[in-house]
Amino acid sequence: MVTYKLTQNDVEKLFAQKRKGGGFQNLMAELQDRTNKATCKIELTEELKRKIVRYAKYGNGGWEDTVLCNIFSKFDFFPEQTS
Repeated sequence: MVTYKLTQNDVEKLFAQKRKGGGFQNLMAELQDRTNKATCKIELTEELKRKIVRYAKYGNGGWEDTVLCNIFSKFDFFPEQTS
């Protein structure tokens, strides 16, 4: 497990997501559970990092790529985006 430092803005975006059923919402709920709002730190397993990348690559312009890319694209596990 690796700890990453988020910005306050990233934390706000992450917690703006509602906790509902469904694959993406379940991922967001798990990310919220692993985020310390006071320190802006999140602990990610290898499996969670793979899920983040997979959902971000849907590329449909929805929350999956917008929110996840905005928050996690700065970290080493996230692949470079090509135009």
